[in-house]
Amino acid sequence: MLRSLIHYRRVHAATALAAAVCTAVLAGALVVGDSVRASLRGLTLERLGRIEHAVVRDRSLRAGLAAEMPAGTAPVLLRPGSAAHAGSGGRGGGLQVLGVDGRFADLFPAGEAADALRAFVDETPDRRAGSAAVLVTEGLARELDAAPGDVLLLSLQRPAEVNPEALFGRRRPEEVLRRLRCEVAGVIPDRGPGRFALETHQIAPRTLFARLAELQRALGLKGRADLLLVPGSAEGEPSGPAALRRRLDEALGLPDLDLVLHRRGDHLALESRRFVLDHSLGESVLGAARRLGLPSLAVSTYLANAIDVGDRSLPYSTIAALEADPRGSWGPVPPAGSGLVLNDWAARDLEARAGDEAVLHYYDFGPREELIERRAVLGISGSVEMAGLGADPSLTPEYPGIGGSDDISDWSAPFP
Repeated sequence: MLRSLIHYRRVHAATALAAAVCTAVLAGALVVGDSVRASLRGLTLERLGRIEHAVVRDRSLRAGLAAEMPAGTAPVLLRPGSAAHAGSGGRGGGLQVLGVDGRFADLFPAGEAADALRAFVDETPDRRAGSAAVLVTEGLARELDAAPGDVLLLSLQRPAEVNPEALFGRRRPEEVLRRLRCEVAGVIPDRGPGRFALETHQIAPRTLFARLAELQRALGLKGRADLLLVPGSAEGEPSGPAALRRRLDEALGLPDLDLVLHRRGDHLALESRRFVLDHSLGESVLGAARRLGLPSLAVSTYLANAIDVGDRSLPYSTIAALEADPRGSWGPVPPAGSGLVLNDWAARDLEARAGDEAVLHYYDFGPREELIERRAVLGISGSVEMAGLGADPSLTPEYPGIGGSDDISDWSAPFP
């Protein structure tokens, strides 16, 4: 064996050297990977501070919910936007504009950024000033070439009564954007709260901070928030998503879900402030009614541009789709699959009779989200008198810009 080792010493030396090099490469990769993992963990913990959970939804929340969550919960108004320097014309897009108060600053340990933010939100704003005050992060200040005292023009997404992605949502820039004039009160480092973001990334976000009350007032969102940021629970308190969900279930009310309950004669009507009731909410409400043994009726209403019968036409009519009502709890509700039922007024105006065909003209989305008028042909099965559901205005929800108008010329509609 000794003679073999001596004879093949060069081969063995090369093998040992290759093994040593591979070991060094693997060890180095592990060290670098560990370092990168530690760096990413440090950046994540830095941008979140003491935040353990975030309550988020696709529409604003009641800011007062923070008081019913674990101690230290901070309501935050978060809006995407863009900014332009009023002097130099420098522009920045893809910004996050945060409306915060002292509770948000308290979620981060003391440091230059957290202390500057805390001093800013605690300062009483000058009501005589013509511009709202904002803090900007260092990265954004460099991009806009902004310094304290400079004026920025912000463009923010406005709260929409109807989702802009819905068929009748408003999409024109002047209808979905709110423009604000703001003065730079200071620049904070891209550390701590200056790095705050819920998305995971290594690049510091470009952020403007405004006082929560001022941003709420500017956007017409008094008492509202987009996020609830929840810190870690104190020792002895229940923690975790399940415990937080229980707290939310106890605290949420109809206004928090954008629901309004009306009394309509001898029944109750549940409507959504968002124009369309979320499917899961609707199913929950109907399920609760069934468990209580209460009669219920789901209604879906749409706007027809016109109803044509023969050579007569009725413009801008509402079409209400109703469930079948085998118990007869709601009066003259047509049976399922019976076609179109007109009220007496519409039947007289169109000179329509049972057995006639009606052509419905209505809007639908095109492939590029343009409005396309389509047609549907339905048989007319009869008419109902102008009483009960046949004349119930609550079958048509209040559409922003249309409801309450005395004349079509007064409409402010998102369609031609």
